[in-house]
Amino acid sequence: STDAVQAALDGNAVALADFAMVANDLSEGRLIRPFELGIRVPPDFAYFLVYPIASANDPRIVAFRDWLLNEVHNPQPDTSLG
Repeated sequence: STDAVQAALDGNAVALADFAMVANDLSEGRLIRPFELGIRVPPDFAYFLVYPIASANDPRIVAFRDWLLNEVHNPQPDTSLG
């Protein structure tokens, strides 16, 4: 959402966003992609984790990024539907 991206721009959050939504902020250096990973969704769509470069070593962001990478690479089956 635009609120999540704005929070990332303000240095208060990380955001998962559609590339089109953050492309300008990425090209202008206001946000960074910490890794070349797009979460695969239906063809022609992807999500990217972005946050200000000054926050790259924030332990909360590092923990979230590591958790997200683990989830993407080791998905667990959804057992909530029985």
